[in-house]
Amino acid sequence: MDHNPMKRPIAALLLIFASFCAPDFVRADTVEDREGLFAHVTILNLEDDQLVFVFNDGRTIQKQADTIKAIAVNPGNDSAADELTRAETLRLDSKRRDAVQLYQRVVNVGGKMWVRDFALMRLVGLHADSGDLWSAYQNYSKLAQTHPQLCQRIIPRRIPRKDSQVCRKILRDIDDILSQPQPENLTAALKRMRSAILRENVAPPPESAAQPTSQPAVAVVPKPLSEQPPPPAVTKATAQPPDEPEPPVVTKPAPREPQQPPVATTKPPAPNVKPPAAPTPGDAVVAKGRMALKAGDIATAEGLLEESRRLGSDNSPGYLLLDAEIALARGRTRHAGVQAMRIVLEFAGSDECPEAFFIAGRSHEDLKRYSKALELYRKCWINPKATPELQAKAKQRIAALTSPEAANANTPKPGDKPVKPGDKK
Repeated sequence: MDHNPMKRPIAALLLIFASFCAPDFVRADTVEDREGLFAHVTILNLEDDQLVFVFNDGRTIQKQADTIKAIAVNPGNDSAADELTRAETLRLDSKRRDAVQLYQRVVNVGGKMWVRDFALMRLVGLHADSGDLWSAYQNYSKLAQTHPQLCQRIIPRRIPRKDSQVCRKILRDIDDILSQPQPENLTAALKRMRSAILRENVAPPPESAAQPTSQPAVAVVPKPLSEQPPPPAVTKATAQPPDEPEPPVVTKPAPREPQQPPVATTKPPAPNVKPPAAPTPGDAVVAKGRMALKAGDIATAEGLLEESRRLGSDNSPGYLLLDAEIALARGRTRHAGVQAMRIVLEFAGSDECPEAFFIAGRSHEDLKRYSKALELYRKCWINPKATPELQAKAKQRIAALTSPEAANANTPKPGDKPVKPGDKK
């Protein structure tokens, strides 16, 4: 590999510059793939094989995790952010041994599931490239149950002979695991690993698989005409008239039963939705901060926000909502929208979601993205957890944006410069 620093991915150069020249330079996450660099984003989750992140303007995008060249994680995003960022830099510099140690530390101390799983994915590739197939297999099996699509693409390719000691050890371990009932995803991934070791093709899906037979197929050769028995003689007793089509049977439709209203069922939460956390001391501080903000005391609210962060509530929906409200009061529209969308994406169904929809709508309206603002206001209006006061405010903004005067004002005039996503308000 070429070690010329000028040929390193852009994310690595940003990391080096940030660590030595400007510690506060990286204020958000950075993702680089084959298409380019995505700076000033917030990584939200690793949904199966897709890395999900959101831009500062609220747009969400997904990229295949195994195609990501490098990421840089803001220290505020996870407790193991620094270790993961340094491990990415060491991997790009071909310092595999040091990178493996840091990735393993991320797996052990990472706070978020996507951070730990991303490190596991890197470990599978690094161990496989270095010839440590057993370690690659162990990390691969840890990802199999929650990331089946990802495991289809990161399965190790450099596999020694199937009669080697490590391959026999892996095959024995797979057979021991599959001797007991296992989840479907884990079973499929382990069978795929075994097929790769044995150089077998992956079995076709059940719909196209041939039905098994207990006897081998036998080719049937017809006998010559001279050896075939004569046809049975037809007598009057055995002769039957040709079959006539039976008249169709007309059945009356059964009377309809009165339809019952559909039974409400609870859907399982999306993979990136966090379960409700237990109350923390910082939650009470956040509540005080929101009361101070409603009273117009922004400085006190900011102080209480910082205090709640020190108490470990910086990833709670209440903290994110207070942060968004303060940012909106200070005129930092983009930051307010990002924090509000984090609540919607990471804490779907929480009590803070209606207000998050409204703040995100305000952010898009201030950025002159009126169609998106209308969509968010409507989601706030119809949310069952929205208070009557909040629904009235959302309805008022919907009416204001859909009035004829607003339609004329929002229509670009000849010669007007179009508003782009990167333009500042």
